[in-house]
Parts: sequence; structure tokens; C-alpha cells
Amino acid sequence: MKFTTALFALIPLIYALPAPEGDLGALSARTQGNVRVCVDAGFTGDCTTLHGSSGECVNVPLVFNDNISSVGPDPGQDCFFFMQANCGGSSLGPIRVPGIPNLNIDADVAFNDAISSFS
Repeated sequence: MKFTTALFALIPLIYALPAPEGDLGALSARTQGNVRVCVDAGFTGDCTTLHGSSGECVNVPLVFNDNISSVGPDPGQDCFFFMQANCGGSSLGPIRVPGIPNLNIDADVAFNDAISSFS
């Protein structure tokens, strides 16, 4: 009887043992993908910082939709901007620091007042 009791007392310890180490190199932390956007060139006028995880598609808030004239991602971020919601339509990028202070003249494609989403 005491043997059975001792055996049942040890069973939870088996499940509490640490798992063997796996390949942690395959894991990577998600980084924040902040982008500064402004309605006027030169990062002036109404501005905001939009937030999204790296690789995530983010729709621009309505007040800034098709109303952005300058964009600047955080250091270390590669951003793509899209003319349609849900990262559809024509794209511009990758854009890196320092960004594009005047989408009216500094972009190869006419993206001034045309951005609806980014990733």
C-alpha cells in the first residue's frame, strides 16, 4: 500500500520535468512596425504614428486615408505602402529610414494623397 502511494506521489513530478531544448533558432520575436505619417510634406501638418507588427497589413485610419504626403518608418523597418485597403493595388517600397518627406515629388509613383494601407 505504501509503495502504491509513493508511486502515485511521484507521477506529477514526471510531468513537471523541463522539456528538452529544441531548435530555438527557428523562433523569432515579432517586432513593432511603427510608421510616422503626415498629411503635409516635410512631416508637417496633422501627423500620427501608425502601429503594426512586422509583416502585418495595416489599414490607414479614415482621417489619414488618401491624405498622406510624408512617411517615415522606424529604424530597421522596411515598409511597403499600398493604394488600396488590405494591402491591395499598386505598392511603393520598401521604404526605409529616413522615409519619404514629400510623396508628391520624391516617390517614383504618384503616391501623394493615395495611401490606404501599409505592411
